[in-house]
Amino acid sequence: KSDSPSRGRAPIAYVGVDGEVHPYTEESRQNLMLNALDLSESYSTVSSTERAYACFHFKATKRFGPLATLSFFADRLLNAARDYEKNGFVIRRVFLPYFGMELNVRI
Repeated sequence: KSDSPSRGRAPIAYVGVDGEVHPYTEESRQNLMLNALDLSESYSTVSSTERAYACFHFKATKRFGPLATLSFFADRLLNAARDYEKNGFVIRRVFLPYFGMELNVRI
């Protein structure tokens, strides 16, 4: 039986703007930009707030001989996404439908 060591969510190093590898220290944790690299606190909250949703897409294609095809599509035509609460706010996801047309011509 072998055990792997537990891995923390905080990084041990990062690559700076100068291209050099710097150790991730407590001073780095206080920096607003570098603080986003530390997932130890936010990991559990991110996975618990992920919510499933479903979207319905429609596509119709018509061939005009061997040289051309014309397609009409509607993305996010219908959707099902439940509202949920996070930090005292109700999160309501809105999906706006997108309509399009595509013409493919083979030469």
